[in-house]
Amino acid sequence: AYLTFFRNFMSDMAQGKNPFTIKNAKKLRYVSYTMFALLLYNFILAVTLFFVMLFVSYLFEYGAYLQDRADETSRIQEEMIVSFAEITENKSEQTGQHVKRVAEYSKILAQEMDLSKEEIDNIYLAPTMHDIGKLLIDTEILEKPARLTDEEYMEIKKHSGYGGKLLNSVEGEVMGMAKTIALEHHERVDGKGYPEGKSGEDISLEGKIVAVADVYDALTSKRSYKEAWDDKRAYDEIIKGSGTQFDADVVEAFKNAYEKINTVRMQFADKG
Repeated sequence: AYLTFFRNFMSDMAQGKNPFTIKNAKKLRYVSYTMFALLLYNFILAVTLFFVMLFVSYLFEYGAYLQDRADETSRIQEEMIVSFAEITENKSEQTGQHVKRVAEYSKILAQEMDLSKEEIDNIYLAPTMHDIGKLLIDTEILEKPARLTDEEYMEIKKHSGYGGKLLNSVEGEVMGMAKTIALEHHERVDGKGYPEGKSGEDISLEGKIVAVADVYDALTSKRSYKEAWDDKRAYDEIIKGSGTQFDADVVEAFKNAYEKINTVRMQFADKG
């Protein structure tokens, strides 16, 4: 029973499954009682193994408790992210499914770049809040059906910094990534972006990924002040920005995964 349990334990670990469950804690407790079978052969060994296995079973039970707390925290974070994303999207009706598409594009790029499952899951959720700072921008500017003045454009550019401030005190791994993305999705690798003018390695990978996803979707989407670009023209614009506006590795991932990205673009196209 002991060997079977630990073979299963190692198998779960190898497959990325969580072995710290109440079920496994109960199995370990059962295994600990089987140690009494050794009493006839070695009393000290039997008692020692009993207490060791019993102690490990309580560790598994505590691990299961911590995992439940972590899962609950993740669930709350996800609900907060979805709620904030809906509020942000509803403020400006012209964005349609922009938030959804950016999240999908970001996930595809993360997969193409061979990020871990946890990183891919996080980068699918976190970008839905990349424009949360627009909650603090005047709606008349956001929905202006004409070219923005220089002053209005400067006001729009403040949304990245606003987003970082709104998320500054929110705890959690996903929310931390959301804050980083809100701050960095308009930075450029050549240092000519905003709000901080970061460049190169100073920009996080998630910020670089969402920068490509966000711009591609903005180009291919209709706005009150412009028509949507066709997908070929938007694709060429992303490729042209490699190494200047965008990270070269992310652009390479964009090229390799473009068929999937374009499929998502059509699947979640704005209505009307």
